Amino acid sequence: RPPAAARKMSGIMEDAGYVLRHNARCVTSIRAETNADLFLVATVGVKGVRDLPGKSQTGAPSHDVQLLEYNDDTAEVQCLRIYAHPGEVWSLSPCPRDKSLFASLHTSTKSSHALEASVFKMSDIEEEVVTTLTSPLEKFASLDDRPSSVTALQWGGTESLLLTCAGMELASWAALDSGLQVQSRAKINRNDLGVTSTGKVSTLSWDPFHSAGVACACGQSIVGLDLRSGKTTFSIKYAHDLNVRDIDYSPSRQHFLASAGDDGSIRSHDLRRANTKAGSLCIPSAHAHSIMTLRHCPASDRLIASGGSDGFTRLWDTSKAFVEEGAMQDFFASSDRSGLIQERGEQQGSRLDSIYSLAWAAKDKWTYAAVSFDGRLFMQTVPQEIKYSILL
Repeated sequence: RPPAAARKMSGIMEDAGYVLRHNARCVTSIRAETNADLFLVATVGVKGVRDLPGKSQTGAPSHDVQLLEYNDDTAEVQCLRIYAHPGEVWSLSPCPRDKSLFASLHTSTKSSHALEASVFKMSDIEEEVVTTLTSPLEKFASLDDRPSSVTALQWGGTESLLLTCAGMELASWAALDSGLQVQSRAKINRNDLGVTSTGKVSTLSWDPFHSAGVACACGQSIVGLDLRSGKTTFSIKYAHDLNVRDIDYSPSRQHFLASAGDDGSIRSHDLRRANTKAGSLCIPSAHAHSIMTLRHCPASDRLIASGGSDGFTRLWDTSKAFVEEGAMQDFFASSDRSGLIQERGEQQGSRLDSIYSLAWAAKDKWTYAAVSFDGRLFMQTVPQEIKYSILL
């Protein structure tokens, strides 16, 4: 580990939280490491600001990926490494089998208006003792071999493949010693999308029960595909009243997918009854503004954590919070919010900025990290009484 003085240079340590010195949009857990709770967070530097060693003084924005560790015994977050990253990061996804690899969707080094996808290797992640925080990133592979730019990516699935989407084409990649190799490709049928579709896939999710099953969100629509056959497995043309921001398969129940969007609602879809009222449950007023991120708790899919542009993170007990479509008016008229377990909308007495990303820990599956755009990362743990009520 780096010395404590060096760790503090990257940010300010707080109880169960961490304040970064730059804005941040992405946080994700390293699932390949199960003996410690490791997270990657990508910062977005401010032009002309240089307060870390090893940075050039060009005046260009500085972007980096930080490797953090959460200690649940002391409730502290510590920075272990800082990796200089080329371009502003929009999405991160670590390899589930190799903790040194992660995929990144970032602005192009040639144009700040274009996105490109790359896989990087953290070469010194296994070293227990280092003298400095700053470390170089090794470019492992580039994913831009198609005419259209990659707009979404996720590493996962039962075979630990990297899924990318460029235009309407999906591709799955396997990590080899020499780089990445394409395993399959499939195209989204535009007829399966609603008329208001943006034509751009915003987010992806692997089906944890089917090796070739994936779901994609495009505008208001959610579409499922089988990557081997290329066939559509389900289509929900109007999953939300406004654009879908995030989707996540249930980790323990087949055929169930959660989604969140700009309409501020969280929905649970029974994919066997897609596009029917009986196949959808809803938390219609989960957030006041857009919901940017949601994730099932890996220890129990009864629990869903969400974060929104209203600056709040909320933890829901879906067995109490979800209502049927026909009961929405009763939900709005009622003051009962028994399904809401906890929420957080401020830190150190000030309101948080938009919550763009959250991730459940790999070791302590009842704890998650969330990051706000103003660079404040904090940890939330499921209350013990809720945990025991689920387990016992």
